Amino acid sequence: MRNIDSARWAQLSPLLDELLELDSESVSARIEHLHAADATLADELAALLARAQDPRWTSYLEAGAPSPLDDELLAGRIVGAYSLERELGAGGMGSVWLARRSDGRFDSKAAVKLPHSDVLAGDGGERFARESRLLARLSHPNIAALLDAGVTSDSAGHAQPFLVLEYVDGEPIDRWCDAHAASIDARIRLFLDVLAAVAHAHNNLVLHRDLKPSNVLVTPDGRVKLLDFGIAQLLKEEKLLKEEKLLKEEKLRDDEQSPALAAQATVAFTPNNAAPEQVLGHDLTTATDVYALGVMLYVLLCGVHPTARAEQSLLERLRAVVDVTPPRMSQSVTHSGANPLTNVYTEPVSPFVYRAPPARRLTPRLLARRLEGDLDNIVAKALKKAPEERYASVTELANDLRRHLQHEPVLARPDSLGYRANRFVRRHRVGAAASVALALAIFAGIAATTWQAHNAAQQRDLALVRLQRAEAAAEFVDMMIFGTWGNDERISLQEFLSRSEQLAHRQFHGRTTERSVVLHSLGAYYASLGNQTKAEGLFREAVALLPPDVDIAWRATVECEHASMLVQLGHPDAQAALERWATDARVDAEAAVQCDMDLAQMAQTNNDAPAAMRYALRAQQRALTSTHITPIELANVESELGYGYSLNDQLDAADQHFAAAIRKYRELGQGESPAVVAIFNNWAVVARRAGDYQHALAMLDEIVRIDGGRGAGGEPPPYVLTNRARALVALGRYDEGIAEADRAIRSMARTDDTSKVIHPLSVKIDASIERGDFAAAQLLLAEAEHRVRELPAGVFDAGTLAYARGRMALLQGQPAQALSIAQSLVAKSSAVANHSGNLMAALRLRAAAALQLGDAVAARRDAEQALQIAQRLQGARPRSLATAQSWLLLARAAAAAGDRSAARANASKALAQFRQMLAPNHPDVAAAQQLSL
Repeated sequence: MRNIDSARWAQLSPLLDELLELDSESVSARIEHLHAADATLADELAALLARAQDPRWTSYLEAGAPSPLDDELLAGRIVGAYSLERELGAGGMGSVWLARRSDGRFDSKAAVKLPHSDVLAGDGGERFARESRLLARLSHPNIAALLDAGVTSDSAGHAQPFLVLEYVDGEPIDRWCDAHAASIDARIRLFLDVLAAVAHAHNNLVLHRDLKPSNVLVTPDGRVKLLDFGIAQLLKEEKLLKEEKLLKEEKLRDDEQSPALAAQATVAFTPNNAAPEQVLGHDLTTATDVYALGVMLYVLLCGVHPTARAEQSLLERLRAVVDVTPPRMSQSVTHSGANPLTNVYTEPVSPFVYRAPPARRLTPRLLARRLEGDLDNIVAKALKKAPEERYASVTELANDLRRHLQHEPVLARPDSLGYRANRFVRRHRVGAAASVALALAIFAGIAATTWQAHNAAQQRDLALVRLQRAEAAAEFVDMMIFGTWGNDERISLQEFLSRSEQLAHRQFHGRTTERSVVLHSLGAYYASLGNQTKAEGLFREAVALLPPDVDIAWRATVECEHASMLVQLGHPDAQAALERWATDARVDAEAAVQCDMDLAQMAQTNNDAPAAMRYALRAQQRALTSTHITPIELANVESELGYGYSLNDQLDAADQHFAAAIRKYRELGQGESPAVVAIFNNWAVVARRAGDYQHALAMLDEIVRIDGGRGAGGEPPPYVLTNRARALVALGRYDEGIAEADRAIRSMARTDDTSKVIHPLSVKIDASIERGDFAAAQLLLAEAEHRVRELPAGVFDAGTLAYARGRMALLQGQPAQALSIAQSLVAKSSAVANHSGNLMAALRLRAAAALQLGDAVAARRDAEQALQIAQRLQGARPRSLATAQSWLLLARAAAAAGDRSAARANASKALAQFRQMLAPNHPDVAAAQQLSL
């Protein structure tokens, strides 16, 4: 093989590199394909591959490709200060050797990279020199460091450049993940280290341009190292490489026998990892590396390549990069199936994932479910054909992956009808912005009703009735959009809704069935905004307008939603109507599911955790066995399950169901609909119960973003503002929290929904107490207690105000009064099954009061019990304010008892979590720091 001339090697090299990165089954298929076109070429490649089976040719930078030169003679040669020991691997550019320091200064291993002589004959020498200059700019724990560079003489006396690199004893990231059966989350966390390395390179104005699994090694202890900047380019460098110019000139000709194009393309980049702009010879940016990272993440998560197929020629693969839109990962999992050659990745990966699912700890079906939604959207955004549509930076990609791991909203969105409609609205802003929210809600109703009508074709009369309802809703949407304002007029959302209601009464006068339909839709929208009073009135009118002969399913739907609203407003007798319709044999599955979900919501309002779970599970069972349930209804069932699990203190399960609900809405193009706002709010409440106020605030901020983008007067519902205020106060941002609570109160006043003012008032009370403004807190408490007496029983938990009084007494140095209040709260909370959060807070209050009274033993006992509850609620979440506060109480109790060791240990645990959530000057942070010393 040493006698291969440079022209022949230029033809063999790219093909050899390609074959060495295939698994054995794919190699056989590729060789057979090549043999049909050029038998001599295929035989030479087979001979080179046979040599690669020698165990000395282990994988390092280029997956074990043999050198065409007789490099065995180099063993023992001195290169700079290093002695070459054995070849680690080689490829078309050169070979890499394991070496040891030979000057006696210290003993260390290194990897010495030597370019082939025929590479140096072209512009490869300049590229090799560029690699050394670029590596010198980089210093990052996840990038293999450049130790030395220079020129020595080869056996013939010719100048031989070399690079001395940090030796990395590892294996490619995809192989490492499969060998360790890494979970999806573990693969993402490992990939975040890759992103950190690439971001460092970009910050130093260096593009890698050849990012692929074989250039990312993972050490046995799980550390990532990015290698091979051989074709990297400075971002400021304006010239294109000769190879890229050739690609641009040839424009991907159909002539597959063009060895020059194939060779140059492979030298300039790895085809399977190249971005479209690389293939086309366009200017490169950081988005080029983002695309390659998207390919790598696609492979890591689902085990197949997004566009390349094993039987394709080089040019077919390049065309696919430019022209083929990759299937979503979840679709690849469910559709690629049993044949490993249909879309197999051409890096050296493990066997096709569907033959070895344990590599990701999931069956193919579960893997598809795990990948669908956010992960599909994130990878699809990274793989956009147009660079400007990808993530603007590697850091943005990393941030979205972190949001996904933390169950927070991601920036990536699916390319759906809703997405495209949103782009239309951005271009045509006259009046459209204010209508988006309501239109989405009513279109959802239209879609559900029309879909039901379509699937009820065998029941002609019923289908016609449902179609009539759908047409009425569609007519109203049309009038609503074009009949509620004039050209260039900007109106608030509240004004828009008010005009829409007037329009419904005017335009559908005398058409009782149609008016009932549109009033029901408006009522559902007001309910999603948290205005139960207005929603109840519209639902009541919709029920009254129903004709006697209306189909039973629609009557059940409207009456159930009205009854649910009555229960939420403090009329428990309305529950009987819900129960009756949910068990009526005449009601079809779709209406029964809706009634079950209304019952679940009623149970949630009453804090009846077992009932909430029972009704949600019954709704799920009915939905899964019905052939007429719409995707939107399935998403709503997921949401109700999430809330049911949360009330039963199974918060990790609740997270999964809320995430599934959001994912389904986004897949339907309704990721910013009012229903999603409500789901995010409920999910934020769960995060708050788990003590993760940062996650709660992130989701509430997402709601603010969604509602703020709706144009004139776009504002989140008051309940969202209240929950956001509560999160801000918990995180020590008191002034912001009070301002947000005042905003909620003003919003309630504008909508005449003042019955819920007690909730933002309680937030202002907490903020005033924590910042030491006890006079303001006392006035607010008096107002709140007066309001509670006027509210129906069960609408507000009076224990919230009692806890505030106990907390204020404690901070004012009145521990006996605080202890008395805490005793009462502990007794009440212990008697209610799903009040563990209230019990935990009461236990912490009692522990703090006991500490002030000098009873360290009692304080420690209560703090330990509170910690157990906090940790159970925290579950798999990375942080919890409640857990940290319980650790701090334990530290204080231990210090009071003279146990300094326990105090330091507990305070350190508290401090580690506080630092993730609170400002450095927060009193709890300072206290934990002091006790941890």
